[in-house]
Amino acid sequence: MMTHFFTEFIDAVAKTLGLNYPTHSTEKASKDTNKDLPSDDPTKPNEYDYLPKINNIRERLHAGSSLPPNILSNHIDILEHVCSALISKEIILQESICDTYIIYIKNALIPLICADILIFKEQANEESIYYHLDRILRTDNVVTQDGEQRVFRKRSAYKYMLDYIGNCFSPDMGASRSAGLRVADNFIHELLIYLDELPKKNKGNQTCRSLHRIINACTERLSPDDLINYSFIINSIFSAYTAVIILQDISNKTGMFDHFLNTYIQLAHGTNHLLNHLNNAMECALRFDYNTFNEEDEILSATLKCPPLLLVKEKQIERIDNIINCITPLFGEQLTYTGKEESSLVKLKEQLGYLSQMVTPPPPFYFYRLIIDENGGLSFKHNLSTPPDSTNSIVFDINIFSAIAELANDKNNRHQNYFYQYKPLLELLDSIQKELPDQALNIINQLHKVNLSLFGFNKYALAVLAIGLMYNQRRSTIKNISLLPQVNHTINHQGNILIPAYPSCHLGSWLSEDIYIKHSIIFGVNEYSQYNAFLARALYCYNFTIARHTTSRSLLTGTLDNNFLNVNFKDLNYRSPLISHDILERLDSICGKILNGLDKVSIDDSDPVSFANFLVRKKIVTRAELKDNLIHCVTGSSLAVCLLDYVSIVMLFTVPGDEVRNFIKLGEKNNIVKSLFMAYRASLPSHTRK
Repeated sequence: MMTHFFTEFIDAVAKTLGLNYPTHSTEKASKDTNKDLPSDDPTKPNEYDYLPKINNIRERLHAGSSLPPNILSNHIDILEHVCSALISKEIILQESICDTYIIYIKNALIPLICADILIFKEQANEESIYYHLDRILRTDNVVTQDGEQRVFRKRSAYKYMLDYIGNCFSPDMGASRSAGLRVADNFIHELLIYLDELPKKNKGNQTCRSLHRIINACTERLSPDDLINYSFIINSIFSAYTAVIILQDISNKTGMFDHFLNTYIQLAHGTNHLLNHLNNAMECALRFDYNTFNEEDEILSATLKCPPLLLVKEKQIERIDNIINCITPLFGEQLTYTGKEESSLVKLKEQLGYLSQMVTPPPPFYFYRLIIDENGGLSFKHNLSTPPDSTNSIVFDINIFSAIAELANDKNNRHQNYFYQYKPLLELLDSIQKELPDQALNIINQLHKVNLSLFGFNKYALAVLAIGLMYNQRRSTIKNISLLPQVNHTINHQGNILIPAYPSCHLGSWLSEDIYIKHSIIFGVNEYSQYNAFLARALYCYNFTIARHTTSRSLLTGTLDNNFLNVNFKDLNYRSPLISHDILERLDSICGKILNGLDKVSIDDSDPVSFANFLVRKKIVTRAELKDNLIHCVTGSSLAVCLLDYVSIVMLFTVPGDEVRNFIKLGEKNNIVKSLFMAYRASLPSHTRK
């Protein structure tokens, strides 16, 4: 699921390429939850599914490339994960919000784009946009002065295009002179008129959308044979002109084309070791096959009792982390600390690193696994043969974050405003550890007075705690999508954390993927899917965080350096009053009624509606209990839909001590789940069933 930052980036790329139709995020869809919701007309594309747009972008960018399939298939996915990890990475800055954007564009986005061009121009022919981006950027005089800025020189791009078009129709291209002149005369007249406008300031910026229209108009004048014989030339001219428009947009949108060009030249010539490391890390991440596993993965997965592809997924996270570690030095040393000890700066960065791990989900489930016994009871089992990363088990102690607290309160330090944003998180974790919910909620209610950084982990941590405390203390006050601001923060700032979820076991049998993603509250692609899924993930993270930090100190053990106390996962305190229990209570109760009434009904797979009607007529359940949302303020969480994902829902929404055995037992009955879901779909308006 894309962050809103990456959604906006994809929209910008699509617009530049002339593929502009909107990708909706939860944030955009929810400005008014009662108006302008998407049509359920099956003839219209799902406007919340960004995959068609991604595929169109991928197809356009990869035209003319002969790079290995892994690099091409991983391209957008790796960029998305890099974006997600970078947004959650804490980089200490003292600049204003506006300046922060500029700094990230300069030190992160531009180097990433340059590395992307350098990697994808390899093994590219003239039909490739990357081929032409590289050639234009190596052209002399591609930058010019415009007022106080140095910008993309359109006159140089104009000359490049004019020379390139002339060369395309020269006899050297393999066509006879007469045929080349005929095709050129039919094809390029309108294109040359548009090209003449490129360097003229009064004509404004050119767009790929207009270029598409002109190219299409030109090709309509060609015969079918000429279209086939000259397709390579036409595609190459189109890609060359697209490259020009991309560079024009980079210049306009960043205001740093001179820096962009210098970065690319350094990278292309290998003269900057930091950029070289970034390029190597990017290429390493792109080349790996994340859809297969080797013998070593298989052996380790058998030992740890987990799917081998989960281990492969962790390898992707490691490679993304390597990329981020190559980007952060490009920001330079932003922090100068005037503490009394020379080690203060190191200590401060260390404390920030540990603070970023105070609100996290459990480790991957081969360390920490949800066990459902034959009676439906829940417990968590720790695999003692493989110890987890110690940062997942460190218990909060406000005293170990003294350097952060000192800077947050030091009004004479120029970084005070930046570090002050961590004060609420420190106080909130302290209140939670002391099990003072009213005090914790009061801190959350005052967050609007604090300027939180656009980047880093802080918004994620605060949002997770706010969501969990609201479900714990004020569940009845939560309305439909009322936690959207907090959910948005978890989407944008969670980074590349790994929370395994299990697609429905019915996929591939009677349940098609198209129908599943239309309805699933965990894997769905609709106007509520991101909200529902990230709300569930936040609650999963919140409950583990509470259990971890409220464990009795008598059960904790010290680390080697004696600075921190750790909890053994078998001792986690899921009895804390701050744990959000019983979120599935009503759902489990209704499942119990159906289980108890099954001996009164007969199940006919060919007539699921009659089965559902019989349950209602026999007063086993009510019609509302079959159709209502059964998870508080999770839209679309009807009984039948929840049963599709019962394993993932139990994992995300419950903790040891919750009663969900009925939900689990009913979820295991394939024929009942199928009949209830088919009946549910039949009750929907006809155009939504397909």
